[in-house]
Amino acid sequence: MKTVRYGPIDKAIELFVSIIAGCPDNKTINNRLVPDRLSASAWNLEQFADQSQINILLHRVNKENLQQLEKAYQEIFAAHSLSARYPKNKILSVDVDMTGLPVSPTSTTYEAAEFGHMDKENTRSKGYQFSIAYIAQEVKEVLGGVVDPGNVHCATRLPQLIQLIERRIGTPPLRRTSHMADRLKALKEDLQKIQIRVKDQQRALNAARKSSRIESLRRWISKNKAHIASLTAEIKELETRYYSYLHAPHLNLARLILIRADAGYGTAENISHLYEAGYEFLAKGYSPKTSRKLAQDIAEGLWTKVNVVTEVAEATTHYINACPYPLRIVVGRNKIATKPPQYFHFVTTIPKAVMDARRLLRYYNQRQSIEAFIKAGKIALHFRRLRVRVLPGIVFFLKIALLAYNFISWIKRDVFAGTELENVGIREFIEQVMRVPAKIDPSGNTKTTFFPENSSYARSLIGCTAQKSHQLSLFGD
Repeated sequence: MKTVRYGPIDKAIELFVSIIAGCPDNKTINNRLVPDRLSASAWNLEQFADQSQINILLHRVNKENLQQLEKAYQEIFAAHSLSARYPKNKILSVDVDMTGLPVSPTSTTYEAAEFGHMDKENTRSKGYQFSIAYIAQEVKEVLGGVVDPGNVHCATRLPQLIQLIERRIGTPPLRRTSHMADRLKALKEDLQKIQIRVKDQQRALNAARKSSRIESLRRWISKNKAHIASLTAEIKELETRYYSYLHAPHLNLARLILIRADAGYGTAENISHLYEAGYEFLAKGYSPKTSRKLAQDIAEGLWTKVNVVTEVAEATTHYINACPYPLRIVVGRNKIATKPPQYFHFVTTIPKAVMDARRLLRYYNQRQSIEAFIKAGKIALHFRRLRVRVLPGIVFFLKIALLAYNFISWIKRDVFAGTELENVGIREFIEQVMRVPAKIDPSGNTKTTFFPENSSYARSLIGCTAQKSHQLSLFGD
């Protein structure tokens, strides 16, 4: 009878360990992990499996396995999350962003890979889009991500990220259902007026004799019927959200959440959804054309200088096109001597009394933390080097990589607090701290682990583990 030495959970653990050990791909496992029995013993394994076993795991991942991993992610996050301990009376800022994961443009074997805009230079490449929700501040945790083909736009993925955020840390204190009810009433009144207008036009058409009049009425009836169809769909969608918010229980009634989003997410539809869902938010507006139009109505003396290039001012209106709710709008412009001014705008629920326009811009710029996380993820956690070409396996790998990032954040907080290791970056932690060499002496009644005395990382490891009695898994070359 054949004996199975490594089960799926053992292989998933090894994939996880390979990421925090800095393996850029599966083949590195054979050189870095398989010979390292000390590291394997930290995970209750005699020895790590050959890299071929990890390949098999990733190729066999199915929908049920992804659901199991999501459940495990949720349970681990609930048990160790810093955000769960964050003061309930302080706003928790969640940044959302999307990054491209390009593959070879000539490859036909990457499942569901499509051409799309993959980087800031706006060039088109083949691959996937990875949407991420991240908490910076003192927390430094990634809530999760959504993987899509490369031709998916980030604006269409905000609802999925909102669901992810609420699953991890709860809902805002109060949905804005009263505003939604007012909006529904107004839409239904508009719909009724257009329906009456169509009936009047239909009667006029039946009585018309001139061909020009008949043609004109037909055009108006067709246009109004299209408007009726659009309004009906909008009402149905809004009613669905309204009743789901009205009757669904809140997961966390005391959690104050603020979403920060760049211009890709700043469509009127997304802003409306954020407002209705009860979030505080700061989003960069989607359309530069809208920014220029808003700037035209601002008197020159109302602009406030932020630095030598950038100025900001409060808009003269609280509305943007296609968003029915009144919101604070702040307009900015970058003035460069040899170029015409470049305009941008923010839409937010943050009152001016809480944060003036200059502070608002600085607060938005703190979104650089999620951009830094994505950069570190691609370099240190090797997001960009997908280990498999089937979509379920890619999703599995990326979710394990996000969990690895959280593991490092939590271990720096719980084990290395007060040492120099507490504040090292993710890349340094993986490439230096996790590579501290060690050997074990099994002789005697107890096993003794030896570290090189000339390593500052080793001294910090020994000091904090002796003080806190934590067991660490260290991976040498």
